[in-house]
Parts: sequence; C-alpha cells; structure tokens
Amino acid sequence: MFSNGRGGKVAYFGFWSDAAQDRQFRKEALRLCRAAMDRCAEQDLRQCRETQAALSYLSANAARAGVLRFHAALEIHDPEQCEHAVRAACKAIARAVESVTFSADEWK
Repeated sequence: MFSNGRGGKVAYFGFWSDAAQDRQFRKEALRLCRAAMDRCAEQDLRQCRETQAALSYLSANAARAGVLRFHAALEIHDPEQCEHAVRAACKAIARAVESVTFSADEWK
C-alpha cells in the first residue's frame, strides 16, 4: 500500500524510509567493524572485502576520521597493539555513526 516499488522506499514517508534504511546500513557496517575488531589480532584484514566494504561505506556516510584511524590500525604489525588501536578506532566510528554507546563487556 505504501511501497512505490522503487528500492523499498515508502511513497508518502520517503524521507523517513531512506533515513531508516541508512541507519540500518550504518548499524550493519558498524557490526562488521566490530567483528573485524575481534579478528584483527589473528588475521590480516587489510584485504578482507567485507571489512573494507564496511569501512568504505562508513567513510562516505558518517565516520571518515574513525575509518582513517581503523585503516592505520590495521597496518600495525604487533597483534596486541593492532587490536588496541582497532578497538579505539571502532569506538570512534561508533560515536560518529550514531552516538552509539556499548557496554564495557561488548568492547572486551
């Protein structure tokens, strides 16, 4: 009834629908960054398509400075230092994206 058949937008509430979809994309991209944060000590994620796509989306849509920090963190060779820097970058991205706050347990 509300759908116009073009990309899932709602005809009357088009702006609201676009904003809701964008918010979902940002949340998913942030989730992928948090997953990368958990794997960065064991894996080289500089070439991970999923992680790079999420970072690219976030850079274009909300969190350029945090994404630059994330990329720089992935270049660190020491696994512990890399994980610490990626965690800090991920927190910066989360703050920029939606002022998201996570409990201390979620960032351990």
